[in-house]
Amino acid sequence: MESIRRERLPKAADVIVSAIRRKIVIERLPEGTALPSESELTEMYGLSRGSVREGLRLLEQDGLIEIKRGPGGGIRARQPNIQNAGYAAALRMSLMETTALELISFRLQIEPFAAALAAEHATDEQRQHLLSIASADAYQSDQHADFHVALAAMTGNGVVQLTMEMLHSPLEMQVKVEESTETDIASAQRAHTKIAESIAAGDAPRAKRTMTSHLEGFRDFLIEHDLADRPIIPRDHWEGRL
Repeated sequence: MESIRRERLPKAADVIVSAIRRKIVIERLPEGTALPSESELTEMYGLSRGSVREGLRLLEQDGLIEIKRGPGGGIRARQPNIQNAGYAAALRMSLMETTALELISFRLQIEPFAAALAAEHATDEQRQHLLSIASADAYQSDQHADFHVALAAMTGNGVVQLTMEMLHSPLEMQVKVEESTETDIASAQRAHTKIAESIAAGDAPRAKRTMTSHLEGFRDFLIEHDLADRPIIPRDHWEGRL
Protein backbone atom coordinates (compact mmCIF):
# COMPACT_ATOMS: atom_id res chain seq x y z
CA MET A 1 0.00 0.00 0.00
CA GLU A 2 1.42 3.34 -1.03
CA SER A 3 2.08 5.74 1.78
CA ILE A 4 0.21 8.98 1.65
CA ARG A 5 2.50 11.99 1.56
CA ARG A 6 1.23 14.63 3.91
CA GLU A 7 1.99 18.27 3.41
CA ARG A 8 3.97 19.65 6.32
CA LEU A 9 1.91 22.08 8.34
CA PRO A 10 3.68 25.22 9.54
CA LYS A 11 4.48 25.59 13.20
CA ALA A 12 2.12 27.93 15.01
CA ALA A 13 4.90 30.50 15.51
CA ASP A 14 5.60 30.46 11.74
CA VAL A 15 2.08 31.78 11.11
CA ILE A 16 2.85 34.97 13.03
CA VAL A 17 6.31 35.31 11.48
CA SER A 18 5.00 34.98 7.91
CA ALA A 19 2.04 37.30 8.45
CA ILE A 20 4.02 40.14 10.01
CA ARG A 21 6.95 39.73 7.63
CA ARG A 22 4.58 40.00 4.65
CA LYS A 23 2.93 43.07 6.14
CA ILE A 24 6.24 44.86 6.76
CA VAL A 25 7.80 43.98 3.40
CA ILE A 26 4.82 44.18 1.03
CA GLU A 27 3.28 47.28 2.60
CA ARG A 28 6.77 48.80 3.10
CA LEU A 29 5.90 49.93 6.61
CA PRO A 30 8.00 52.88 7.78
CA GLU A 31 10.35 52.37 10.71
CA GLY A 32 8.47 52.74 13.99
CA THR A 33 5.01 51.83 12.64
CA ALA A 34 2.90 50.38 15.47
CA LEU A 35 1.82 46.74 15.05
CA PRO A 36 -0.92 44.79 16.87
CA SER A 37 -0.18 43.94 20.48
CA GLU A 38 0.62 40.45 21.72
CA SER A 39 -2.93 39.94 23.01
CA GLU A 40 -4.41 41.26 19.74
CA LEU A 41 -2.25 38.87 17.70
CA THR A 42 -3.32 35.98 19.93
CA GLU A 43 -6.96 36.76 19.21
CA MET A 44 -6.47 37.56 15.50
CA TYR A 45 -4.77 34.26 14.67
CA GLY A 46 -6.32 32.00 17.30
CA LEU A 47 -2.93 30.98 18.65
CA SER A 48 -1.62 30.46 22.15
CA ARG A 49 0.25 33.28 23.84
CA GLY A 50 3.38 31.10 23.87
CA SER A 51 3.27 30.62 20.07
CA VAL A 52 2.78 34.35 19.51
CA ARG A 53 5.70 35.17 21.80
CA GLU A 54 7.92 32.68 19.97
CA GLY A 55 7.00 34.23 16.62
CA LEU A 56 7.70 37.73 17.91
CA ARG A 57 11.04 36.58 19.31
CA LEU A 58 12.05 35.27 15.87
CA LEU A 59 10.97 38.50 14.17
CA GLU A 60 12.90 40.56 16.70
CA GLN A 61 15.94 38.35 16.14
CA ASP A 62 15.67 39.01 12.39
CA GLY A 63 15.57 42.74 13.08
CA LEU A 64 12.08 43.22 11.61
CA ILE A 65 10.40 44.38 14.81
CA GLU A 66 11.28 46.09 18.06
CA ILE A 67 9.47 45.30 21.30
CA LYS A 68 9.39 47.82 24.13
CA ARG A 69 7.85 47.09 27.49
CA GLY A 70 5.97 49.47 29.75
CA PRO A 71 4.10 52.75 29.11
CA GLY A 72 4.53 53.99 25.56
CA GLY A 73 5.93 50.64 24.52
CA GLY A 74 4.57 48.02 22.15
CA ILE A 75 5.57 46.24 18.96
CA ARG A 76 6.92 48.40 16.16
CA ALA A 77 8.22 47.71 12.67
CA ARG A 78 11.87 48.34 11.97
CA GLN A 79 14.39 47.94 9.19
CA PRO A 80 16.72 44.92 9.46
CA ASN A 81 20.02 45.94 11.04
CA ILE A 82 22.81 45.31 8.54
CA GLN A 83 25.31 45.54 11.40
CA ASN A 84 24.14 42.11 12.55
CA ALA A 85 25.09 40.71 9.14
CA GLY A 86 28.39 42.59 9.30
CA TYR A 87 29.20 41.13 12.70
CA ALA A 88 28.35 37.64 11.40
CA ALA A 89 30.57 38.27 8.35
CA ALA A 90 33.44 39.29 10.63
CA LEU A 91 33.04 36.09 12.66
CA ARG A 92 32.92 33.99 9.50
CA MET A 93 36.02 35.67 8.06
CA SER A 94 37.85 35.04 11.32
CA LEU A 95 36.91 31.35 11.30
CA MET A 96 37.92 31.04 7.62
CA GLU A 97 41.13 32.96 8.34
CA THR A 98 40.38 35.23 5.40
CA THR A 99 43.55 37.14 4.60
CA ALA A 100 44.12 40.86 4.26
CA LEU A 101 45.10 40.31 0.61
CA GLU A 102 41.80 38.54 -0.12
CA LEU A 103 39.82 41.46 1.26
CA ILE A 104 41.78 44.18 -0.53
CA SER A 105 41.59 42.21 -3.80
CA PHE A 106 37.80 42.11 -3.48
CA ARG A 107 37.63 45.80 -2.63
CA LEU A 108 39.69 46.65 -5.72
CA GLN A 109 36.96 45.05 -7.84
CA ILE A 110 34.14 46.98 -6.16
CA GLU A 111 35.21 50.33 -4.78
CA PRO A 112 36.72 52.09 -7.83
CA PHE A 113 33.42 51.35 -9.59
CA ALA A 114 31.57 52.68 -6.51
CA ALA A 115 33.61 55.90 -6.52
CA ALA A 116 32.73 56.53 -10.17
CA LEU A 117 29.03 55.91 -9.46
CA ALA A 118 29.15 58.28 -6.49
CA ALA A 119 30.63 61.03 -8.67
CA GLU A 120 27.74 60.58 -11.10
CA HIS A 121 24.81 60.12 -8.70
CA ALA A 122 25.57 61.79 -5.35
CA THR A 123 23.48 64.72 -4.17
CA ASP A 124 25.14 68.00 -3.20
CA GLU A 125 24.43 67.22 0.45
CA GLN A 126 26.10 63.80 0.17
CA ARG A 127 29.16 65.31 -1.54
CA GLN A 128 29.56 67.82 1.28
CA HIS A 129 29.10 65.09 3.89
CA LEU A 130 31.88 62.99 2.35
CA LEU A 131 34.19 66.01 2.22
CA SER A 132 33.46 66.72 5.89
CA ILE A 133 34.41 63.16 6.87
CA ALA A 134 37.66 63.34 4.90
CA SER A 135 38.64 66.79 6.19
CA ALA A 136 37.84 66.27 9.88
CA ASP A 137 40.47 67.96 12.08
CA ALA A 138 40.82 65.06 14.52
CA TYR A 139 40.81 62.26 11.94
CA GLN A 140 40.76 58.85 13.61
CA SER A 141 41.51 55.38 12.28
CA ASP A 142 37.91 54.23 12.77
CA GLN A 143 36.77 56.92 10.30
CA HIS A 144 38.45 54.90 7.55
CA ALA A 145 35.55 52.43 7.43
CA ASP A 146 32.98 55.23 7.87
CA PHE A 147 34.35 57.02 4.79
CA HIS A 148 34.07 53.98 2.53
CA VAL A 149 30.56 53.11 3.75
CA ALA A 150 29.39 56.72 3.31
CA LEU A 151 30.76 56.71 -0.24
CA ALA A 152 28.87 53.50 -1.07
CA ALA A 153 25.63 55.12 0.11
CA MET A 154 26.13 57.78 -2.58
CA THR A 155 26.27 55.36 -5.52
CA GLY A 156 22.54 54.91 -6.08
CA ASN A 157 23.25 51.17 -6.22
CA GLY A 158 21.62 49.23 -3.39
CA VAL A 159 23.82 46.14 -3.81
CA VAL A 160 27.03 48.18 -3.54
CA GLN A 161 25.67 50.02 -0.51
CA LEU A 162 24.60 46.84 1.31
CA THR A 163 27.90 45.11 0.52
CA MET A 164 29.96 47.94 1.98
CA GLU A 165 27.66 48.29 4.99
CA MET A 166 28.13 44.58 5.68
CA LEU A 167 31.90 45.01 5.38
CA HIS A 168 31.91 47.88 7.89
CA SER A 169 32.50 45.61 10.90
CA PRO A 170 35.34 43.60 9.28
CA LEU A 171 36.99 46.83 8.05
CA GLU A 172 36.67 48.48 11.45
CA MET A 173 38.12 45.43 13.21
CA GLN A 174 40.95 45.20 10.68
CA VAL A 175 41.95 48.80 11.36
CA LYS A 176 41.98 48.17 15.12
CA VAL A 177 44.05 44.99 14.74
CA GLU A 178 46.58 46.84 12.57
CA GLU A 179 47.07 49.54 15.22
CA SER A 180 47.64 52.25 12.61
CA THR A 181 50.28 54.88 13.31
CA GLU A 182 49.64 58.62 13.03
CA THR A 183 51.54 58.57 9.73
CA ASP A 184 49.26 55.81 8.39
CA ILE A 185 46.15 57.73 9.45
CA ALA A 186 47.41 60.96 7.86
CA SER A 187 48.18 59.13 4.61
CA ALA A 188 44.68 57.60 4.53
CA GLN A 189 43.12 61.00 5.17
CA ARG A 190 45.02 62.57 2.26
CA ALA A 191 43.85 59.76 -0.03
CA HIS A 192 40.27 60.11 1.18
CA THR A 193 40.37 63.86 0.61
CA LYS A 194 41.48 63.37 -3.01
CA ILE A 195 38.70 60.84 -3.58
CA ALA A 196 36.09 63.10 -1.95
CA GLU A 197 37.22 66.10 -4.02
CA SER A 198 36.96 64.07 -7.23
CA ILE A 199 33.43 63.00 -6.31
CA ALA A 200 32.46 66.55 -5.28
CA ALA A 201 33.63 67.74 -8.71
CA GLY A 202 31.50 65.08 -10.41
CA ASP A 203 34.60 63.69 -12.12
CA ALA A 204 33.87 59.94 -12.36
CA PRO A 205 37.11 58.89 -14.16
CA ARG A 206 39.26 60.76 -11.61
CA ALA A 207 37.25 59.35 -8.70
CA LYS A 208 37.82 55.84 -10.05
CA ARG A 209 41.57 56.48 -10.51
CA THR A 210 42.07 57.99 -7.06
CA MET A 211 40.20 55.15 -5.36
CA THR A 212 42.21 52.57 -7.32
CA SER A 213 45.46 54.30 -6.36
CA HIS A 214 44.42 54.42 -2.70
CA LEU A 215 43.57 50.72 -2.53
CA GLU A 216 46.59 49.62 -4.58
CA GLY A 217 48.80 51.62 -2.23
CA PHE A 218 47.31 49.80 0.74
CA ARG A 219 47.74 46.44 -1.02
CA ASP A 220 51.41 47.21 -1.71
CA PHE A 221 51.88 48.24 1.92
CA LEU A 222 50.48 44.90 3.08
CA ILE A 223 52.79 42.97 0.75
CA GLU A 224 55.91 45.00 1.62
CA HIS A 225 55.36 44.53 5.36
CA ASP A 226 54.55 40.79 5.10
CA LEU A 227 50.96 41.40 6.22
CA ALA A 228 49.15 40.22 3.08
CA ASP A 229 48.75 36.60 4.22
CA ARG A 230 47.79 37.48 7.77
CA PRO A 231 44.14 36.87 8.77
CA ILE A 232 42.11 40.08 8.65
CA ILE A 233 40.72 39.34 12.10
CA PRO A 234 42.84 36.90 14.14
CA ARG A 235 40.83 34.50 16.29
CA ASP A 236 42.36 35.86 19.49
CA HIS A 237 40.73 39.21 18.64
CA TRP A 238 37.47 37.75 19.96
CA GLU A 239 38.83 37.16 23.48
CA GLY A 240 36.37 38.77 25.86
CA ARG A 241 34.00 39.74 23.01
CA LEU A 242 31.92 36.57 22.62
